[in-house]
Amino acid sequence: MRTVAEHLAACLEIAQPAPPLDVVLLDAVGCVLAEDVVADLDLPAADLAGLDGYAVMSADLSGAAEAAPVVLEVMDSVRAGETHPTRLVPGAAVLIDSGAPLPLGADAVVPWAVTDRGRSRVRVRAVVGAGDNVRRRADDVAAGTTVLSRGSRVSARQIALLGGIGRYRVKVLPAPRVVIVSIGRAGRGARATSSTPMGTPWPRPSPTPVDGPSVSPPCRTSSAPWPRPSRISSCGRTS
Repeated sequence: MRTVAEHLAACLEIAQPAPPLDVVLLDAVGCVLAEDVVADLDLPAADLAGLDGYAVMSADLSGAAEAAPVVLEVMDSVRAGETHPTRLVPGAAVLIDSGAPLPLGADAVVPWAVTDRGRSRVRVRAVVGAGDNVRRRADDVAAGTTVLSRGSRVSARQIALLGGIGRYRVKVLPAPRVVIVSIGRAGRGARATSSTPMGTPWPRPSPTPVDGPSVSPPCRTSSAPWPRPSRISSCGRTS
C-alpha cells in the first residue's frame, strides 16, 4: 500500500501549472502572479500637498510669527484630482487640498491651523521650510522599480498598489480546480443522488458520509474554487 507521501509525490509528478491568464485586476484577487510587475511611472507622479492649506514659496514667509503675520494674495485654488498646471508667483499663495498637485514654483504647504483661512488674502502666522508638508514625486515608488514579484499572491493590498501605478491588467496563474470523488458507500443500504444536499440525514444504521464535506473546506481556504463532492459506489455508479 502506498503511503500518503508516495501518493502526494505521484500527484505532483503529473500535475502541471495551468497556462497564465491575462485578467483585469478584480479577477486577479486570490490568484498568483505569473510575471514580475515593474512600475511604468512614479508614485506619486508629481509633488503633492501633504495636507489641506496653502501652497507657498517658503522664502516669502521669512520672519512670519504670531505677532507679525505675513500677508499673501490668494491667487488660485487646486483641488485633489485636478491636473491643470498652476504657477505660483512671489508674494502669493494657492489654496490647496491634501493630495492635490503642488503648483509650479511652490516648495511648501502652510497648514490651515497657522492661518486665518482667508480666501482672497491669507495671514500666515508661522514660518515653513522648503519641502514642509509636501509628498515628493516618487516618494512611494520610482519608475522602473519591481513592485511585485512573480509568485506573489494577489490580495486587496496588491490591487491598490497595481491600481496606483496604472496597471489594470496582470498575468496570473489561475486558481486550481478541485474535484472531490468519494469512493465506496458509507454504509449498507445508504445511497445519495447528485441532487442530495450535503448534510441530509441518512437512514439508520448507515453512518452519514463525512469524507467529502471534511475535505472540501481546506480546498476553499487554499483559494481553490469551492468543490462539490460526488460519490462513486463500489460498483462504479456515480451519485
